[in-house]
Amino acid sequence: MRRISRRRKLAFAAAALTLALAAALLALEVGLRLLWTGYYLKEPGMRARPSPTLGWENRPSVEFTYGEPEFVMAVRHDERGFRGPGVPATKPSGGARVLALGDSFTYGIGVQEHETYAARLQALDPRLQVINAGVQGYGTAQALQLYRERGALDADVVLLGYFWNDLANNVKGPRLGYALGPAGELTYTRPTHEVRDPGPDFKKTPFRGSRAYRFLSDRLKMLRYRAKAALGVATEDPDLLRPDELEEAWAWQEALLRELARLVAERGARLVVAIIPDQVQVHPEVEVVGLSAHYVDVQPRLLALGQRLGITMVDLTPGLKDLAAREGVTLYHRYDRHLDAAGQDAAARLMLDAVRRAAGLAQE
Repeated sequence: MRRISRRRKLAFAAAALTLALAAALLALEVGLRLLWTGYYLKEPGMRARPSPTLGWENRPSVEFTYGEPEFVMAVRHDERGFRGPGVPATKPSGGARVLALGDSFTYGIGVQEHETYAARLQALDPRLQVINAGVQGYGTAQALQLYRERGALDADVVLLGYFWNDLANNVKGPRLGYALGPAGELTYTRPTHEVRDPGPDFKKTPFRGSRAYRFLSDRLKMLRYRAKAALGVATEDPDLLRPDELEEAWAWQEALLRELARLVAERGARLVVAIIPDQVQVHPEVEVVGLSAHYVDVQPRLLALGQRLGITMVDLTPGLKDLAAREGVTLYHRYDRHLDAAGQDAAARLMLDAVRRAAGLAQE
């Protein structure tokens, strides 16, 4: 009887293993398509597009499902790219219109449309008509430019959500035609060339339509994060802002906020800045390797800056920290680190009185 060579045996074993793996993946794919409701597609360009004056912007007039390993959320953008159903033709009788500017915390990464702090403000006081103009990755310069270009919405209050990485964006982010003079004055010259930046986007993968790929990819992503944390590997960029860049970033911050406040006042509105704390400031038991206190602890200097410029500042840190400690609730997604639904609701409640005062509405 002819003996099968060792090489051929290994080839047969490899082929059998490959077929078994393919069959298992096929069975998983079919099962997930039938039973799994947590699928979402990450398609390049589905949520944002390049902009000649903003760097990037939300893609207008789209609806899609977006997610990460910890959440799945339904998204819709109106014709302006704002998250939500669109800007109503009229303001509420006896009420006020609020334009919410900011980054992914304002946009509401990690929560449904009705759970964003913009939507919760409106639900808490129906006299407020709140428009969510948040865009993922935006810093103060982009928020200012968005308001300059598209803020003529007869808003009574402009509510800017501020997170600590906005300070780094002043140095690292797109300048959009703004320049800082030697005395700290801000000038703007519309770019003569297109400023085109894809912004936060997804990598194109041939398997992006596969349920099995999304299911396994998300779980591997969580395992990778936990492994990094266990091994002490940085999950945040430790060199996001060098110490020598800090004063330049604060000079930009002051100039940008001063210009935003001037423009808001020129349009007959009031500016309110809500300072959103980092997860580690609210949940001190959470450790994020690579995250330095000199990035995160912007509140004291920002509050002093607001007082100097005459801008209403609302620091959400004490209220969120007290709520988390008193009631033992989690206000952030553990690994994604954005506010969860409870955190967004708490943020809205903490900024509600300041928004009402800015709008000239009596407290209820």
